[in-house]
Order: sequence, then structure tokens, then C-alpha cells
Amino acid sequence: MNFFEVKVEENALVNPEFSLQIEDMHTETLKSYVGQNIHLGIRPEHLKLVDTDASIPAKLEVSELMGNESYLYCTTGKDSFIARIPDNSPRKTGTALSFYAKPENYHFFELNSGGRIV
Repeated sequence: MNFFEVKVEENALVNPEFSLQIEDMHTETLKSYVGQNIHLGIRPEHLKLVDTDASIPAKLEVSELMGNESYLYCTTGKDSFIARIPDNSPRKTGTALSFYAKPENYHFFELNSGGRIV
């Protein structure tokens, strides 16, 4: 699981590097956390490479080709994460990338205790 520290705002999850809209499916779950920092969890296989503003910008640190897929080790601000993508195209270290995950694949955790927010 990848973890991104975000601040819960009224309609968005805000990180210094990106902002993601809070979808209706998560409004009730997160309403008592407005104004607080939490961890947004996204599994590596749920991150997709995209070219859109509604994304997580990243810098590629390492690309590991694994046959029919690649593991991309990236950073965004102070957060490091891994994306598992279904291709094995070579990529250069330092390349700027953007990732997207469907909101139904978001997981939320309390920042200090690590407890799951449900």
C-alpha cells in the first residue's frame, strides 16, 4: 500500500503536490476529518499512468521491468510510492509522470494511530 499524507478539506484531499476531489462515496466517511491530516492509501496496481490535471504528479526514481509489467518507484514531494503498470516500456530516471487512481480504490487511515477510517 502506498501512503500519501493529505489534508481533508470540504471537497478535496490536499497534498502540497496535488489535490484530489472527494467523491460522494467518501463524503460521509471523511466528514468528521475535515481540517485534519490523514493518510490516503492506494495500492500499486491501482495507480494508472495518465496525462490529466486530476492526477498525482511524480518523478521516476527507478523503473523495474518485470516481463509483462513494470514497477515504477516514484516520489511526489516527500512521499515515495510504487506503481505497478501493465507494460514494460523502458523509462528514464528523472522522468516526470502523472498517476490516477479511481476513487473507489482509495483507502483512508488516521495519521497518528494508522487505524483504518471506515
